[in-house]
Amino acid sequence: MGLERFGNQLKSEIETLFPNADVIVWGDPAGMQRDQIFEVTAFDHLKTLGLLARPAATNDWKTRREAMAAPMIRYYDKKPGLIVDKKCQRTRKSLAGGYYFSRVAMGSGQERFRDVPNKNEHSHVGDAYGYLVLQGEHKRMTKRPMTWTQQPVADSDFNVFAI
Repeated sequence: MGLERFGNQLKSEIETLFPNADVIVWGDPAGMQRDQIFEVTAFDHLKTLGLLARPAATNDWKTRREAMAAPMIRYYDKKPGLIVDKKCQRTRKSLAGGYYFSRVAMGSGQERFRDVPNKNEHSHVGDAYGYLVLQGEHKRMTKRPMTWTQQPVADSDFNVFAI
């Protein structure tokens, strides 16, 4: 029931914000696992709503992390490679530090960071960003030689380096 309500809300919001747009939803590859009760995947359910959903290339955290960082460390036409619209407040907060790694005490006064991001109100947004950029970046990361030119993802004035 929750997935159906979520799917309908998602479809309604996409139709409101992006009328007549061709939309592809990229998500966690775990979305390909069948539900134990209804034996349908999350991607199959979204398809019944008319949303084309595909699994990201991988769920490996280190690969996603590299894909997330890549647009932030390059420029396109002398502008930052990642620009996020002001209206995307949750994404901006997530990328400005809300999506982070917790420190773990190792004993003897030593600390290290966890291998996965801290789960909080920013983690779902951060993960979504990772699955989105992974599509283009994974191809770039696995292709030899690596190429670093990319079209901007969105038009805006958010500069991740200005925080």
